[in-house]
This record gives sequence, structure tokens and C-alpha cells, in this order.
Amino acid sequence: MTEISNFIGYNAPFILLCLGSYIMWKSMQWIYLSTFIIGFFLNDLLNRIIKAIVQEPRPPNPINNGNYDDWTKTKSVQKYGMPSGHAQGAFYCASFLCFLTKSINVIIGSITLSIITLLHRYIYRKHTAKQLLVGSTIGILTGWIVYYFTFQSLRK
Repeated sequence: MTEISNFIGYNAPFILLCLGSYIMWKSMQWIYLSTFIIGFFLNDLLNRIIKAIVQEPRPPNPINNGNYDDWTKTKSVQKYGMPSGHAQGAFYCASFLCFLTKSINVIIGSITLSIITLLHRYIYRKHTAKQLLVGSTIGILTGWIVYYFTFQSLRK
């Protein structure tokens, strides 16, 4: 993979958080913006709780691609692989943005960045396919739940 795809694959959750925040800030959707950001951090907390409970190891022999995710030296829950936090974070943002916007460019772009994340994490053996699928599913569901309750609260 190229340096650009490595950068995107590793940083997509943060890129999508910034992109989504900019879109909502630019269109002055303050309630959505605040719940999107709060939801992002709650989604990350949920990921850490699930990892602490499940404690499923990551795949053996990961490929070092120059990123900072050397979990072999950590005592935190990040040493576990189930569910993938990168997949969960990227798909949380992508799903929230897909429900929020009607822009086909934003929808296709956010899904593309999320898929690049999946490929990156799988190719470099940071996660198994199952860990990526579970992380993606949780991220999509969390994004939908946060969006849905925000939308419902604004309708009242």
C-alpha cells in the first residue's frame, strides 16, 4: 500500500471526525455537531469496554507499516483486537454522516475512507476479518443511534 493509503487507513476515524465536524459547523447544525463529537468519544469508550470484556487477541505477526500502534508493549485494552476500534470509529462517523447529509460526495467519500481503513487493518494483520466486521457493525449501529436520538429530540 502507498504512504497515502497508509495515512488514510490509520487516520480515517479522525479524518472523518474532522470532516463531519466541519460540515456541521459550516451549515450551523450545532446540535448535530455536539452529539456527533460526544457520540464519537462514547463510541470509543464502548470499544474499550468491549475489548476489556472480550479480550480477544489480535492476529499474530502483524506487519509494521510505520504507524504508532505497537500494542505488544502496552498494558491497556488496545492490545486486544475485538472489536476493531479503527473500523468502529470510521463507520460510526460514516453512518452518522450518511444519515445526516444528502450529499452523494460526502456519502461516497466517507464510505470509501471507511473501506480503506478495513483494508489497511486487514492487510497489515492488525485485525481479523471478524474483528473488523464486528467493529464496523457496532460503529454503524452507534452512529445510527446517536443520529436517530438527535433527530428525534429536534423534532419535538
